[in-house]
Amino acid sequence: MQRSAAPLLLRTLRWRGFSSSSSDKIVAAVLFERLPVVIPKIDPVVYAFQEFSGKGDYQIDYVPAPRITEADKTNDRRLLQRALDRRLYLLLNGSTYGAPDKKPVWHFPEKVYENEETLRLCAESALRSVLGGLHHTYFVGNAPMAHMTVEPKEHSSDTPSFKVTEALSQAGLESSNLIVGIDFTKSNEWTGRVSFNRRCLHDIGHTPNPYEQAISIIGRTLSAFDEDNLIPCFGFGDASTHDQEVFSFYPDNQPCNGFEEALQRYRELVPHLRLAGLYDALIDVLYFCQPYMGYSEVPIWSQLWTFLTGPTSFAPMIETAIGIVDHSGGQYHVLLIIADGQVTRSVDTIYGQLSSQERDTVNAIVKASDYPLSIVLVGVGDGPWDMMREFDDNIPSRAFDNFQFVNFTEIMGRNIAISKKETEFALAALMEIPSQYKATIHLQLLGFVPFACGKLRISHLVVGIRLAMSVEKTCRSAQFARAR
Repeated sequence: MQRSAAPLLLRTLRWRGFSSSSSDKIVAAVLFERLPVVIPKIDPVVYAFQEFSGKGDYQIDYVPAPRITEADKTNDRRLLQRALDRRLYLLLNGSTYGAPDKKPVWHFPEKVYENEETLRLCAESALRSVLGGLHHTYFVGNAPMAHMTVEPKEHSSDTPSFKVTEALSQAGLESSNLIVGIDFTKSNEWTGRVSFNRRCLHDIGHTPNPYEQAISIIGRTLSAFDEDNLIPCFGFGDASTHDQEVFSFYPDNQPCNGFEEALQRYRELVPHLRLAGLYDALIDVLYFCQPYMGYSEVPIWSQLWTFLTGPTSFAPMIETAIGIVDHSGGQYHVLLIIADGQVTRSVDTIYGQLSSQERDTVNAIVKASDYPLSIVLVGVGDGPWDMMREFDDNIPSRAFDNFQFVNFTEIMGRNIAISKKETEFALAALMEIPSQYKATIHLQLLGFVPFACGKLRISHLVVGIRLAMSVEKTCRSAQFARAR
């Protein structure tokens, strides 16, 4: 079925500005559109979210309709059976009323208003003169219309954050607030030897360090869902907090205004922080001797390493995030924890049991599942991360699966374009967010449910209509071009 919007009212003098003639004829034109016949091809990022969110739902088997037809293969623009997943618009290439020197220009089907009863009938006559009939065409209105091309600003639709943000929106995420927790344990000075050119992972230089990259990518992606753009930011594991407390980026617990301020405040704090740990030289020796001494299998060596570098626990950070969610009245939050090491587990811990840091972290994650809070742990540096990959599966029953681990180093170390790396990292980190958000609604954990309160969601609108068709008006053989 094709539709037409008619009429386009054109005064050849004032509207087009083509003619210097004194005549002022009224022209009725019509915008002819062929709607998509099949759904457009889904962007890989959007498809990944839809595939993940649809797991476990009832599936219907079907054979997708082909998008490529014989007309596509031969590029026959005279037919409508082509570009089935796009909109097609009809333009004529030829002389038009008021065109300078009668040079051919692109224009809609048009006709000078003469003795027809209405402009609508005049527009129908113009379209009929091109198509020969209107049996499969319907008119949707008489309102004046026009066409234009608007380029996205700075190609924003091609940026990694835009693609993942769009995918999150289509997957069902309505709103979100971000909380950031940064690991400042002593081991940050050593776990970048391979992945960060022997530099401390918190090194502030001309290029962003792994912590800055992770904050920027996730913050930019989730900013579209954050209504107030306030991000509470905290640090843990330094000489003042160890594995017991956290510290706010601002003394009065003031949140950062956007991820840009979070990055700026992080850069201001790093030079003044003392990472938890003792005896740097001994740590250096132990780090390089580990593969040869096998000390990780000897309890005394493991205990010494933990003592020197500082134990790691995420429990204080998770407990702090729970308090923020509770204080907000139950708004949905995403806790982003960026750390260079997994939760401390001494080798003298009996098999099947948890260390004190593991136990506290697990209990905090279980407790957090009673709140609208998702936890994303991003691992930076050399690792190891074997235990964290299994950590999620070993957590006992929760209200919903609220924990996700992502290996930042592994993704960003791939031999692909930087923009693709950022997209894949954001996708991996936020893959489970839509389903977790839906779970908080289903479990009635949200203090404010958007649909129940009539909250409106405004999606991104990118206008990019490109008309590139060719029609020989003299032979009345129409050719159609698609909107991109």
